[in-house]
Amino acid sequence: MRLDEYASYDAIGLMELVRRGAVTPAELQKCALEAIERLNPVLNFMAGAATTNPAWSPEGPFSGLPFLLKEGHGWAGGSLSPGSRLTAGLKSPQDSELTIRFKKAGVAILGETTASEFGIAPITTSSLY
Repeated sequence: MRLDEYASYDAIGLMELVRRGAVTPAELQKCALEAIERLNPVLNFMAGAATTNPAWSPEGPFSGLPFLLKEGHGWAGGSLSPGSRLTAGLKSPQDSELTIRFKKAGVAILGETTASEFGIAPITTSSLY
């Protein structure tokens, strides 16, 4: 699958392609990682490096679908410092309930996107990044 094809689908459409056997979850993840690699240097939206080999549940309705969490939402080992230099480097010891539910849905978490300081503003720029 080419990146332009990938970008033309939403999550439901991508999962329909997987169900029909037209594409594999690994191919979707490869496309998502390519998009991150191309766009992050320009947009600076990642709060750290993307995971190139994510774990995901084969049981959920979105099994293997590439997914990015918002920074600070509680992903074991992920950032708990939403855009703030005050809490920079703080890591989550465990998954939050929201992250647990995302994982049960089967998504492949590739990483975290930036947040405004403490998530206060509806923007993703902060002095931390």
